[in-house]
Amino acid sequence: MRAARVKEYESANDRITAKVPHATRSIIERAAEIYGATINQFIVQAAVKILELQLFLSMDSLSFDLTASVRETIFSVSSALKKTKSGG
Repeated sequence: MRAARVKEYESANDRITAKVPHATRSIIERAAEIYGATINQFIVQAAVKILELQLFLSMDSLSFDLTASVRETIFSVSSALKKTKSGG
């Protein structure tokens, strides 16, 4: 699995330092390795995912319906392309 990239709009010159128990660091290291990212990339991407989830959970019903419709359309097109590609 490869890590999703977070676009950097400004130079990365801020540092965040956290003291955590050794067991917690081990968990973070293992998760980052599975995700295919450095610890820093993993932590930043986790924060982005949490914000995306919060945004998704706070969508009103119209936004949710629109998002679901777009996802269904993408899935349908993807399925049709796979069938065409496989000759089925």
